[in-house]
Amino acid sequence: LCTVGYGDMVPETWQGKIIASFCALLGISFFALPAGILGSGFALKVQQQQRQKHMIRRRQPAATLIQSLWRCYAADEHSMSEATWKIHQVPLPSPPPS
Repeated sequence: LCTVGYGDMVPETWQGKIIASFCALLGISFFALPAGILGSGFALKVQQQQRQKHMIRRRQPAATLIQSLWRCYAADEHSMSEATWKIHQVPLPSPPPS
């Protein structure tokens, strides 16, 4: 690999300086490309974990809402099951005064 050292050995001709500059730029890009790929991969992984955590938090309330709406839809006015209607007749708690 081509790296830039401490300066104890330097190219003296213009051809050597061009080759050394090219090798230095090639070495920098050789290490910068994988670092960028790894960084973006880690960022995508963190974003995916946050999205999954958000979905897990919202799953149970959504399922409860769907179940309640289905029970209201499935129970008609002439339903003999009082338990079905008592569940849906419970008043919602009022928000605290601000």
